[in-house]
Amino acid sequence: MKLIAHGAYIWLPVITALLWFITLTTLFLLWRLLDRGQRYQADEPSIAFVSGVGAAHLLVFTPGCTLVSLFYIMTIVVDRCLRYHQRIPQLSGKWQRCWGYSGAFYAILSGLSLIALSSFSLFEYPDIHWRFTFMFSLSLIISASCQFMEAFCLQKEYPDKPGLRRNAVLKFAVIATGTSLAIIVGVLYKAYGGDVTSRRGNSIGSACAAVEWAVCFLLTFYFLTLALDFWPTVKTSSRIPCHMDSESTAEIENSAAPNSTTDPQKRPISSMLKNIGNSLPRLPVITAVVWFGMLIGLLLFWLVNAHGKRYRPDEPSILFIYAEDSKPSINLGLFAADIGAAHKGWFTPGCTLVCIFYTMTLLAERWLRHHQRIPQVMGKRQKYWGYSTAIHGIFGGLSLMMLSFLDTFNHPTAHWCFTFTFMIFIAISSFSQIIEVFLLHKEYPDRAHLKRNAALKFSIVSISTGLGIVFGILYLTCGGKPTTARVNLLLSASAICEWSVSFLLTLYFTIPRSIDSRFTTERGNSYDFDSKLHSEKLDSREFGRQVAGYLRNSIPQGSRQADIMSTENRGHLLGFKFVTLSLIEYTMNTKPLEAHV
Repeated sequence: MKLIAHGAYIWLPVITALLWFITLTTLFLLWRLLDRGQRYQADEPSIAFVSGVGAAHLLVFTPGCTLVSLFYIMTIVVDRCLRYHQRIPQLSGKWQRCWGYSGAFYAILSGLSLIALSSFSLFEYPDIHWRFTFMFSLSLIISASCQFMEAFCLQKEYPDKPGLRRNAVLKFAVIATGTSLAIIVGVLYKAYGGDVTSRRGNSIGSACAAVEWAVCFLLTFYFLTLALDFWPTVKTSSRIPCHMDSESTAEIENSAAPNSTTDPQKRPISSMLKNIGNSLPRLPVITAVVWFGMLIGLLLFWLVNAHGKRYRPDEPSILFIYAEDSKPSINLGLFAADIGAAHKGWFTPGCTLVCIFYTMTLLAERWLRHHQRIPQVMGKRQKYWGYSTAIHGIFGGLSLMMLSFLDTFNHPTAHWCFTFTFMIFIAISSFSQIIEVFLLHKEYPDRAHLKRNAALKFSIVSISTGLGIVFGILYLTCGGKPTTARVNLLLSASAICEWSVSFLLTLYFTIPRSIDSRFTTERGNSYDFDSKLHSEKLDSREFGRQVAGYLRNSIPQGSRQADIMSTENRGHLLGFKFVTLSLIEYTMNTKPLEAHV
């Protein structure tokens, strides 16, 4: 817990490097062991290129590159945020800061290019794949060079910090080596030209592929250099270690007070938590936007590229989409064709991003409820509904990601198994969430938004379930094959129901996540006091001593009673009485509380 509390940011680049290394190692082992080092195409050299192995094993290559890109972009965004809040060194000059912003922009561009090149297979879209590969390489080199210039300027501006000089040297070594090897790859590939008929051409192509593998593995060390930039966050963390005594706690609280004139790097705890809480409501919005954009893209692919035609003869006039969009409703179709399988390069990354952001939303909601930032049920058995919502929702997101990898054209049995599990998990998660919000409304009758959320959740889930039942009845009535005009009409109507449920899922992603920013703002100032009420497992004397120290340093004289009463709420009444008795016991056995002021 100590490592997580004081150095959580450092894990982002470490996870990025680990995912990239695992993806490359898995691809290499698949080529050497499973494929026995064979050539995938006639114009390939003896040593396969990374893109060739990735095109042969898209189920590993596309998800791996998508996850790496997502964590890399998160790392860059967090780096900018930490520098803005003075958690890690920041350049003072405006023109000098352009290096950092340029590095972040090109890093995000390189991450998006990596997702695109992994989605467009080398075997099916060679021109598009190589264009995105060139864009990825160029953007990454520019971003890395800007980061080196930023590290070099930081080393000159902060000569008393030896870690900055070390970071600059390591970045220069990795970037210079990687850029040199990338140039060698380009020269060798130009000389190779796809000629494997001669021995010389095959040798040049194999050398080019070997250097490409070396550059890719070297990229792992570049990701790790970003972890060194986050190392100062261990010293600038504003969290209070749980093993400190009350005097040390009082000092930290006093130094972190809003009117303090101490080091600006030490931010107030309540202010930091308030900023985090106010940014979390964007997670479900991002999930809904990604899901909605993916559906619109699939619809445009079908209408514009395929001109609304059927992909297979046994499909209706309006194409079913349940293979690329599973939903929290009943899905009984065993349809062979779908837009997702026909446009996998768009569908798989979209579902993967939806799964990741949906999982992050569920975890953020549990974290906020645990820390009393949004309403939480008090009974242990009642909390099981919330845990059921999170667990089944996460499993549903993973099932969505897997069914997008295993399309109905190549893996029909596995696809429908994951579709069925996604349907079950999301349905259980939805109804568990309805019950949880209903209990919250009964426990907090003064909060009107809980009743509104419960009604909206029930409406969305009920309508989705009803449309799913209609879809199943229509599909079973016609047997799944448009043999006549009437049967084709029934299948088209069931397809419309499925599209409707798919777009309703956008509202499900947005509304059910009741991360209320107003409640977060109201609770931000009392976070430390509530955490002491519920987290510390101390006896009455020790607990009262810490509360007295907190009140002595944080609450001005003359308004103590009003501030104490403002911390009370319906769920904390019993705990506050216990603290009051402990405080009385402490003050009776020691000198009066006014003597400490």
